[in-house]
Amino acid sequence: MLGLVEQVKRFILTFNRLRATHGLEFDDILIVLAVVEINYRYKVLYPAPAQAVAAFIQMPYQTTRRRLAVLTKAGHLHRSESGGYIVADINLPKELLRAFRQEPDIQT
Repeated sequence: MLGLVEQVKRFILTFNRLRATHGLEFDDILIVLAVVEINYRYKVLYPAPAQAVAAFIQMPYQTTRRRLAVLTKAGHLHRSESGGYIVADINLPKELLRAFRQEPDIQT
């Protein structure tokens, strides 16, 4: 059980650090990662429509749309002429994934 407690503690500390340094809430992290997946799904840059992002992470469309607007205003995303979203800095999702990379599950 101690291994699980340590993983939970590390996850929470990592999340709090990302929230403090980037101003990202948990839903924002999911949205940024979903935008990256959609942007590069076909190995070419493809702007991610809000509807596709919402469907991919199974979040209500209006909530996703509002968070996309906030992330765009904060400079984390760009809105394309077609209305889709593109990650502004590919280093942000790399940092997010690196920060949340966990050790393999520890047996309790």
